[in-house]
Amino acid sequence: MKKIIVKLAVFLCLLIGNVHVNGHQLCRAQKAQTTVMTKGCGLQPIITTGCRGYCASESKPRLRGAKFVETCNCCRPLKSKIKRVVVCDSPREERLVPVARRCACRPCTII
Repeated sequence: MKKIIVKLAVFLCLLIGNVHVNGHQLCRAQKAQTTVMTKGCGLQPIITTGCRGYCASESKPRLRGAKFVETCNCCRPLKSKIKRVVVCDSPREERLVPVARRCACRPCTII
């Protein structure tokens, strides 16, 4: 019974999205603002959603070869979409903006 309660508590914390590990908030989708230069309206803010938060990384010693095996994880979009946003009304200008819908800790790679 105690294990079920603990699992339920962890699930609820993840669901709420306010889980912390050693003072760091776990990886999650979060509102983000950027700016874009338009022809008719100058510099305009764009509100979208990105990924932000803590992901574990480690270096484990490997006895063979006296080296370390590194595991690096980054907070990255697991699910995303592209949204069309009007950035200026006159003249009408639109931009395609990426929106993170779901984020997770995933292996870091060079893009």
